[in-house]
Amino acid sequence: MRLNRILYGSLLMLAFLFVYFYGGKIPYMLFYTVLALPVVSFLLSAAGYFGFKYEQSLNNSSAVKGDKVTLKLQIVNRSLFILPYVSIQIFSGGLLSQESVIRNLSLQPFSKKEFFYDYVYKYRGCYELGVSGIVVQDFLGIFRLVRKNKMPLRVTVYPRLIIIDNMALVSRDLSEPISNLRNLHEDISTIEGIRKYNYGDSMSKIHWKLSAKMNELMIKEYQWKAADRTLFIVDLKRNPFTPDSNAVIEDKHIEAIVAVLRYYIHHGVAVRLVYHDEEIRSMDCNSPLDFENAYQTLAKVQFNQKVSFTDLIEGQIDYGINKPDILLSTSNLDDRLYETICRMKSVGYEISLVYISPEEIMGEKKPDTGQKLSVLPESGIKVYRINIRDEIKGVLEYGGR
Repeated sequence: MRLNRILYGSLLMLAFLFVYFYGGKIPYMLFYTVLALPVVSFLLSAAGYFGFKYEQSLNNSSAVKGDKVTLKLQIVNRSLFILPYVSIQIFSGGLLSQESVIRNLSLQPFSKKEFFYDYVYKYRGCYELGVSGIVVQDFLGIFRLVRKNKMPLRVTVYPRLIIIDNMALVSRDLSEPISNLRNLHEDISTIEGIRKYNYGDSMSKIHWKLSAKMNELMIKEYQWKAADRTLFIVDLKRNPFTPDSNAVIEDKHIEAIVAVLRYYIHHGVAVRLVYHDEEIRSMDCNSPLDFENAYQTLAKVQFNQKVSFTDLIEGQIDYGINKPDILLSTSNLDDRLYETICRMKSVGYEISLVYISPEEIMGEKKPDTGQKLSVLPESGIKVYRINIRDEIKGVLEYGGR
């Protein structure tokens, strides 16, 4: 466009010099023709711009990672004038197997064109897709009219659903009835019955109104409730790598989380999923429907954890009598986290660790991390180390130590 403006300015200057030195009807006609060309060109382009219309749609607004999403783009020129230079920028809004494209075309009066673009998403997440902007240029190439798209299409890409057939994350047998667990406590919000006072009963359980009415002490019996069988705490802190490298690690991490969560729920184990996304959030997963809700959430969650993973863990445990099984998932095993895991094990917690190793991304090994991972199983902690190129199913079924 800059070159076209320079060329037009040179042509206008030559026409002016021609008039200045020679005069006459033909030089003046040439000068005014050159002078009027930009005005005519702009008006024609403006008329075509306002008569221009496009429609876009997706064959599916959601997909599983690796599936194809097709964008349909229809462009219509409803004006009487040709649009010689139209540039349409189509953006992907994320990391794809195909980069964003710019389509250059021309449209005849009252013509229509259709284009189809196939995208294969490599990573889970929410992405914007479609036309980001349209540029219409005049036939001289010196003016440009831009139309921005403020309402892009959106597609949600879900992580792969990896089916685990056999997995022993903790020392307890998953087939053990929940009523046999040691982690039971009284639910004071639910009264199961009323009985007479016996020596040794807690004074806090006395039903004072009923006791006054019956002229004898009556005791409230609360319903016994199992504590959360497994507390699944997930580390969503971003690694200090490039966006592409982080996307690979995070995608692997989410797929491992989904696989483990599904295995637990489909074996009748209650799970409380805890993570930090702007604030500490938790989801109680007790049924396949709860898993679907968690699956939806994990597809969209961002790795923007602001607190340390150790602080997140410490905020969820009390080192008291009630000790649920603990499942941790992280790609950062530092000294503080290692010491916290060992301390939790020493006071009676059953712990499993799913570790997503970033070493293949880093291009070098971390001896300290490898040593920690080798020591933890000696303390009775189940460790699953998943490298970037590993198959998650194989590691979770056979790779635990």
